[in-house]
Amino acid sequence: MKIRKELKRFVDAMETVLAANDHKDGWEDMDLFELLICLREETRELRLNLTKFDKAYMKCFITPYPQQPKDYDQKVIPLAKAVQKEAIDVANFAMMIWDNLRREQILGMKLSK
Repeated sequence: MKIRKELKRFVDAMETVLAANDHKDGWEDMDLFELLICLREETRELRLNLTKFDKAYMKCFITPYPQQPKDYDQKVIPLAKAVQKEAIDVANFAMMIWDNLRREQILGMKLSK
């Protein structure tokens, strides 16, 4: 199967975050609902950052009196990066749920502690 370049970049970003957290305990022993709570929190953070990004972007480009281009570099770009970071966090927790379910299917579907 051919992997799309966009997916490869996304997966590479996911792995970078996972590798940076290798010093922590793994997700393998986490209950599915613990992971779901983490996923919900990351989704909340994604929504908050996306809202901030949208407001900053609109202020720079959509208003009748656009802000100086420096606002783009100082506000919009960092907020875009924050949205990307949170999207990766959401994806990683979704993957952890998927992976634990895959592992539990192999081990006989215990599903929770």
